[in-house]
Amino acid sequence: MSETERLALSYFADNEQFVARKLNEQLAKIDAGVAIAPEVNALMHEVSRETSGAPGAGATIMRYLVTRHFYFLVNLSGSLAKAVTGSTGTATFSLRKNGTQFATMVFTSSNTAVFTMASPTSFVPGDEITIVAPNPADATLASLYFSLHARLPLRVTESVVWTSLVNASAYGSTLTKTSGASAFDAGAASTRAIQYGDSSAKFVIPSGSIALHGVFGLSKGNPGITPAEIDFGFAPFSGNININESGATPGGSPSSAIQANDEYEVAVEGTQVKYYRTRAGVRTLLWTSTVTLTSSNYPLLFDTAMYSPGIQIQSAVISGVLAEA
Repeated sequence: MSETERLALSYFADNEQFVARKLNEQLAKIDAGVAIAPEVNALMHEVSRETSGAPGAGATIMRYLVTRHFYFLVNLSGSLAKAVTGSTGTATFSLRKNGTQFATMVFTSSNTAVFTMASPTSFVPGDEITIVAPNPADATLASLYFSLHARLPLRVTESVVWTSLVNASAYGSTLTKTSGASAFDAGAASTRAIQYGDSSAKFVIPSGSIALHGVFGLSKGNPGITPAEIDFGFAPFSGNININESGATPGGSPSSAIQANDEYEVAVEGTQVKYYRTRAGVRTLLWTSTVTLTSSNYPLLFDTAMYSPGIQIQSAVISGVLAEA
């Protein structure tokens, strides 16, 4: 073995150990319940390709089958695309997820492209990414090479930051209905959303809210402040805790008395949704939903619908693979 080969092997071995060490450090923090900054909450993944010659009009220049979870940031931040021979005019390539456009790669009288994508986009094993050339084709653009920069996320636990507040106020992760009538006319939602996989939303009911009414849990999107929009939630009502799914109480689901400082948790485990209560340090499964989750249920927000004036939840936490909503 040459000295160059020995040094190269040593470099890659050291690099692999470094990545493994950093990953283990982050996982240890997660296991300990320590939130880690979003910018370090990922390892990187690259999807790279090179083409030769001029792409045909409307031709598929890349087809990539996803084998692991990853996501792209807004405008595919960190991604690069160039061409040996630049475009004469504007050449817009369509980036598609399972046949539907999610981003564009545009050469404008240049040999360097600009990516445009409005919001973070996640992928799961089995998804297909294709890149389709413009039709009609540019007169000169040829021999492209590009690298799409993605992130491999880790599971984190964060205190909820509330947004879209209606008749409510937030102090840290505490949320309180501060105005409005005895009606579902108040609420808020988390700024971060669960992208997929095992995850949860937790909150504590303080003593002053035991007899009050509201619904708190997970929803896809935040169209309003009604119980119907909350797909999986807990509903405190007159001293009891009930299950709420899309505005209704599932048949056979339990109702039990609330005690001050009970913690309630809506948890996604695989394709199931489970409802837990933690009281005096003891975590108890209260109910398992009959709904089977699919990729169409994501992303999931921590969402709320508040009925009684003054109702409050404290220590609201969201856990999972998170991205900005």
